[in-house]
Amino acid sequence: NDTIVRELLHQEFDKRKITASLEEIKAKKESMIKQFPSKEAFDKVLKENGISEEKLNTDMASEVKMEKLLNELYDGKVSDSEVEKFYKEKGLLK
Repeated sequence: NDTIVRELLHQEFDKRKITASLEEIKAKKESMIKQFPSKEAFDKVLKENGISEEKLNTDMASEVKMEKLLNELYDGKVSDSEVEKFYKEKGLLK
């Protein structure tokens, strides 16, 4: 089910020519790291969960694209709670 949803999302990204630049991915990752006490704590959580740097970058790219898609669909008027609700409804956030 998750695989199908992800594939449909990626098709929509492609159809709308939505991309994520390296700078956007880096900014998203830095924002996530700031939620931890240190970079080392962040890296530890990644390691404990078996998340590689490549997987993290792929996930960050998808998140950037998802935000762009939601902004397109809602004319840039999307709140954080609406983004979270969307992710939960699609089974992408628990």
